[in-house]
Amino acid sequence: MTRRYRILLWSTLSSFVAAAPAMGVEPGAEPAGPSAPSAEAEDTAGLEAESAQVAPATVWSISAAEMQRAGVTTVAEALSFLSLGMMAEMNVDVAEVNTRGVMFTSDYGDHLLVLLDGHVLNEAWDGTAYLDRSLGLPFELIDHIEVVLGPGSVLYGSNAMLGVVNIITRRAKDFDGVHTTVEAQLVSSIRLGAGLGKTFEVGGVSGEALLHLDYLESVGPGYDLGPQPVADPKTGRDWGGRILDGRFADVPSAYARVRLGELTLAVRGAMSKRGDPVEASSSLNDTANFERDRWLSADLRWRHSLSDVASVDARLYGDLYDYRWHLSQPSPDACLEGQTNGCQAQLDGHSQWVGLETRLRLDWTGDGRFPTLLGVDGRLRRIGSTEEYRGDGGTGDQTLSDYEYGERAIGTYAEQILQPWTRVGFNLGARFDADERFGSHLSPRAALVVSPWDESSLKLIYAEAFRAPNAFESYYQDPTAWVKADKLAPETVRSVELALEQHVGLHRIVASVYRSWWSDMVAAVMLSPDELQADVAAGRLQEGVSSGSQYRNLSRVESYGLDLGYQGVAPGRKLQYGLALTVAHTRAIESDASRRLPAAAEVFGNARVSYDLGEGLPTVSLAARYVGRRLVEGTSFDPTPFAPALFDLRLAVNGVAPGLTALRWRLVCNWAATHRDAYAAGPLTEPAPGYEHQETTPMDRWKVLLGVWYDLPW
Repeated sequence: MTRRYRILLWSTLSSFVAAAPAMGVEPGAEPAGPSAPSAEAEDTAGLEAESAQVAPATVWSISAAEMQRAGVTTVAEALSFLSLGMMAEMNVDVAEVNTRGVMFTSDYGDHLLVLLDGHVLNEAWDGTAYLDRSLGLPFELIDHIEVVLGPGSVLYGSNAMLGVVNIITRRAKDFDGVHTTVEAQLVSSIRLGAGLGKTFEVGGVSGEALLHLDYLESVGPGYDLGPQPVADPKTGRDWGGRILDGRFADVPSAYARVRLGELTLAVRGAMSKRGDPVEASSSLNDTANFERDRWLSADLRWRHSLSDVASVDARLYGDLYDYRWHLSQPSPDACLEGQTNGCQAQLDGHSQWVGLETRLRLDWTGDGRFPTLLGVDGRLRRIGSTEEYRGDGGTGDQTLSDYEYGERAIGTYAEQILQPWTRVGFNLGARFDADERFGSHLSPRAALVVSPWDESSLKLIYAEAFRAPNAFESYYQDPTAWVKADKLAPETVRSVELALEQHVGLHRIVASVYRSWWSDMVAAVMLSPDELQADVAAGRLQEGVSSGSQYRNLSRVESYGLDLGYQGVAPGRKLQYGLALTVAHTRAIESDASRRLPAAAEVFGNARVSYDLGEGLPTVSLAARYVGRRLVEGTSFDPTPFAPALFDLRLAVNGVAPGLTALRWRLVCNWAATHRDAYAAGPLTEPAPGYEHQETTPMDRWKVLLGVWYDLPW
């Protein structure tokens, strides 16, 4: 049975199961207002269990109940429809995150630190961390998502430049029983899941176990790309046409966690294989083109209270990751010399790392007014990569880049809270990182938090963060086009922010103004004629090469703006609503010339409202997001074209099957006002005779999703 017909079969089945009228609301989905636990910052921004009001950053929390009501199915959608200050732009099927008007395209999440219960998901070779369906985490396991805006290296080290997204999973007591999932986007994808949660006791020691398996398969949905006056190497016709089979994804994943007393072991395994249907240098809609990521991670954590004043925790963690990019090149023009019948290009990268982190907490007065946090995190890494061009017919196979490195890194950090008066507090912290790849870096942070009146906080925050150059930037070389980088320095960002937060009953208001300065940003640079000649003479590039590039610390970015956020729950908790708005001014500066960042909107926001109809009727939610005009990424057209403003509207209905409260269902309909995104598509990236516009990636204007969940006690 082909992939397309399997999806059609399961989609039809789920639609029949979900067609029953609703007679209730989601069990256990008590509406969470702004003062409920979803407003907790846990230890993502600072010390453990700080509230968002006193955390040394602007923190926004998104609960599982909010995500269920709004009909979101990925963390990227949660950021776009429910978060403050962050939104996701979809580059075909990969989410890129815009934080306060700053976004770096094609970085695979390298500038945003992504955590799973505090475990870093950014891998060690290319910094990859997905927030779309390629995240590889069963969505039903998410309890809430903590979004920390602004630099966050003081506790976590590298990558936390745009901010931190910490995905917190459910406790087994909140996931008790056996659970099954069938979810389909008609008629393009199907997701199947099964999980269980159980609490127990062994020798008087409490414990819990949680397991979930998940599989997503998709093909399409189809869209059309207009013709370009460049011949498709496979068909000989103008590039363009119908995209369907080449757009696919397979994402199996598994997550397990066992806790016994003070020990917790968590294990995650996942794979994401995705089609690459619009690769410019290849043929259109070629099913042989794909990307594949695989992960396996484990985290063993121990927490112990030494006394009323001191507590300690330690965690031993390890991760395995590998990546493959495979591209079929029918045209010899895109291959190496001697590969006259076309070629198969393949890039493989891998990384393995193991680390040990220990933290000591000291609450000197026992009332949380003067706590101290001290921590150290040491890590060993192994990273490597190979790039090969294999000629079709066995002609001219070549390996262009092949490296393997072992690296050591260590970070030490400290944070001190001082609250000498009830309404005034200080948060001071710093982290020092030493890494064999780039040297060393110090990341400080300071915050003054004042409560001018009841249920309020006024924060003045200064923070810094850095991103270590990833292994691909540091070590990649190709004698036909690319020179290995000289010693790259880490990218850095400095930020100042003034934020006001106010709670009024079940209502929360957040307003902040900020300014940030980004330095030593890594960029690809074309070699000058003199540099090209010197690299050829030194053997770094082969004879006859006409151009070459190299990664360097080159550009700067400056940004300022404001965030406004509001959450509210009406009396009775049936009606909930919220909105968020970000307005920014962001410019990249190179050689004293400034420009807007490609694909990064400077105005974006969202709004949502949901109502529990009660009396056996479903909960209805309406969510919308707006993304302003942004430059098209990946084009050399002059002037650079703008993608139109984007408006998304999403209707979600959640209910329970009549007489069968264990069976829940959801219907989601999404409509987009535009059908074009902000990324260039096709082989033509500059004007040509008879071609006056840049083709951009199409969007799915209509989406219909059906899901059913069946829960049984165990």
